[in-house]
Order: sequence, then C-alpha cells, then structure tokens
Amino acid sequence: MIQVYIGDGKGKSTAALGLLIRAVGAGGRALYCQFLKSNDSSELNVLPRLEKITRLTAKPVKGFFEALDEKEKSAVIQNQRELFVDAARHIESGEYSIAVLDELLWAYEFKIISKHDILKLLDALPRDTELVLTGGRAPEFIVEKADYVSKIKKIKHPFDKNTPARRGIEY
Repeated sequence: MIQVYIGDGKGKSTAALGLLIRAVGAGGRALYCQFLKSNDSSELNVLPRLEKITRLTAKPVKGFFEALDEKEKSAVIQNQRELFVDAARHIESGEYSIAVLDELLWAYEFKIISKHDILKLLDALPRDTELVLTGGRAPEFIVEKADYVSKIKKIKHPFDKNTPARRGIEY
C-alpha cells in the first residue's frame, strides 16, 4: 500500500521512520531515502546500526532549497534526480517490504521530480512493498493513488518564537 504523511506539523519523518522500524522489527527489509535534507539528522546515525535497512542520500543540501542561488539549485536538482532514480531502482527490485521516500513531496513541489516519474514509480510498486511518502502537501494524483493520507497540523511550535532546532529532537 501507499502511505502519505503531509502537513506543516512536526512528526512526518518521525512517523515514517517509526513505521520503517516496525516493519524491520517484524522481519522485513527497508529502504530509507531522504530528499532535500542536510544529512545531519540524528536518526541517520542509528540507521546503519540496524540490520536490513538500506539508506540512500544525496549530497547534503545546505539550507532551504528556495533560498539557494541558481548555481546551487542546479546542483541540488541534479543530485536529487539521481537519488530518485536510484531509489526507484531499489524499490522496483522487490527486495524491500517497506520504502520511505522522506520529503519526496517537497522535491515534487519544487519541480525537481516530475509527476511522470512519480506515477511511473507508483505504478511499478511491487505488490509486497509498502511505500511511504512525506512532505508538506500532496498533489491530487498522489492522494488518489494512496491508501493512507495523514495530515499533521501544527498548532504550536518553538520555531514560532525563534527557538532554534534542537539536536535529537528536531534533527
């Protein structure tokens, strides 16, 4: 099945990782792929210690994509597209019981990954692979294909008071 976690609230990636760990705990194999992040999130330190988890990342993104200059954006786009192709190849192999494409929906939102490429992946999803997508918003074509769509809404967040992200909590 396809699961989607969207919204402006904290916890989308955390929920996806929790599900991934649950699947591995039940004997499954997992793929974790992170788009548009800096690769310094603390969960990345523990994943290599867990058996049956393959982690894919691209070159770290320094800052928010929309704040990058054109040269930086061009490099990020190339790296993220290569990452998507690699992730799709892994998923289509059928060797994973769960695959998490963390922040893929932001990569779509910024026109880095195309609707065509995402639909191709969704249509080729092996029958026994659970696919989890996260990001801010989900376009209608993904909502239609998904089996679960959960929206995490921010009510209050320390960032609103200019409190910086805390290691081990927000990253």
